[in-house]
Amino acid sequence: MRYTEPRERSAELLRAALAQMGRHDAAFNPITFAVWYEHTAGINARLNRAIDGCLRTEPPGGKAGCVVPPDAPCRQLLPKGCEIGPKARCAGANLSGLDLRFADLRGADLRGARLIGTDFENADLSGAQLERATLIGTDLPDARLLATNLRGALVRSCDLESSDLTGADLTGADMSGSDLESANLSRTKMRGVQLLGVDLESADLAGSDARGADFSGANLGRARLSGARLDGARLYGVNLSAARLDRASLVGADLGFAHLGVRLVEAEDEDDASLKADPAHPCFPLESCELDARDKVSDDTGVGALLLDTDLSGADLRRADLNGVVMLRGSLRRARLEGATVQGARLVDVAVESTVCPDGVRRTGGCTGLVNLPAGPERERALQRVTWLQSLPFPWD
Repeated sequence: MRYTEPRERSAELLRAALAQMGRHDAAFNPITFAVWYEHTAGINARLNRAIDGCLRTEPPGGKAGCVVPPDAPCRQLLPKGCEIGPKARCAGANLSGLDLRFADLRGADLRGARLIGTDFENADLSGAQLERATLIGTDLPDARLLATNLRGALVRSCDLESSDLTGADLTGADMSGSDLESANLSRTKMRGVQLLGVDLESADLAGSDARGADFSGANLGRARLSGARLDGARLYGVNLSAARLDRASLVGADLGFAHLGVRLVEAEDEDDASLKADPAHPCFPLESCELDARDKVSDDTGVGALLLDTDLSGADLRRADLNGVVMLRGSLRRARLEGATVQGARLVDVAVESTVCPDGVRRTGGCTGLVNLPAGPERERALQRVTWLQSLPFPWD
């Protein structure tokens, strides 16, 4: 069997297949996945006839498409004592594929539960216990998970867009491939969490503890990480365009190939040729542009990260993009910048002792083209840029 579905279509089929698998008792292995993938895609007529025949013989109220509260015929499928509602006792339950939109599950015990393909849109899971629960392809947009315990949970390829996880405990959870755009993760416990390839654009992680977390390949554009603890975190190849890193601690963090710098959108036609990415252009820094010129500049690629009182001591910034950034106070002590691009970057009162410069040489007083600005007009412009970055609204529409 050849699979010719494009990437976006295959992603849709992935979620649908996982939801189907969760509704039945077959083991989760590659063969089972292939069966449900081909059935969902409708690309194997013989297989479809066989499965459809089995599904037609299921008793009324079978797991597929089951909506639980209040009088659904499939209620008998729930474990004894597992009543959907506040403080529900559903530890270890299999609630995969259920429609629990707008459900009130505050304080529920869902430890070790299987929630594959379950729909929790706008549900309230605040204070719930989801330690080591399995959520794959689960829908949680606009859900409330305030102070929810998700320690060690598997939360892969889930939709958590605009969800509220304020104060949640995500320690050791695997959230790789999930959508957390515009989610509120402020003051969360995120030590050791896996967030590979996660979309965190415009997410709020202010005050979170993400020491040792892995954000490799994630999108943190326009995210707020003010006061976050990211010591030893892996942010390899992460997009931090327009991200707020003021007062953040990234001691020993890996920011190799990360993008923190300023880029103007390349011209689409000759009339806009003057707006090509170039720190020497009059429209650089961005706050010096007229409003109509700003409209031609990409919102998150045209603005660098806010680096105010940011601690990057010992951080690995090899081959990172720092073009045009302004860093006020904070530290680059013992940081590694080999191969980093620093065109137009400016430092103001930043500690730079023993920094390994882009040319690979360790220097004490700063790198060529990356030194603290003395008093004068250029320093004042740098300070004005930091003030302007601080004034940008959050979230930035």
